[in-house]
Amino acid sequence: VDLARFDGQFALMGLFGQSHFIEAALRVPGGDAIAQKRLNDMLGRTTQTSGKFLFSDTSSGDFVRLLSSEIRNNCGALDMLVSFGKKQGQAKLGDVPMKLVRSISQARKGREYFENTQENFVCMQALANYAAEYESEAPNFKAVVRLGQKEFGSVEFSSRTAQPITLSRPIDN
Repeated sequence: VDLARFDGQFALMGLFGQSHFIEAALRVPGGDAIAQKRLNDMLGRTTQTSGKFLFSDTSSGDFVRLLSSEIRNNCGALDMLVSFGKKQGQAKLGDVPMKLVRSISQARKGREYFENTQENFVCMQALANYAAEYESEAPNFKAVVRLGQKEFGSVEFSSRTAQPITLSRPIDN
């Protein structure tokens, strides 16, 4: 009953609220149809390129400057997509979660942190849930770096906690 009551307010919610509404719909018996319908509404308001994906937020008002950020809202949407994929099947979402993760990661602009506490909390939770669902298998590969035919380094990755590796060579070689 509450789900149907708030469904009529969906268009008035910001992206963060819409994501949480869909999360709630996924957990209420019989709410799957509402979750699918509202996810389709959200997917209609996105910006996509070949490798990036962001939801657009139509929130307005004075509180938005204080309580909202584009990245935090998209991290909330990522967390909802992970829940949706668990319940409805990842195939229904295609590569949307992966592209959204890429956009969120690039939004940090090389920093080791997000802009504020809310972004840190919401994004780290969403990224951890994404990793648990989509990247559960530990990496196991070797990367070989070549310039032309000359190999100047290789690295093996066998765990998620591997330290970053830098390979370099003098410019005059």
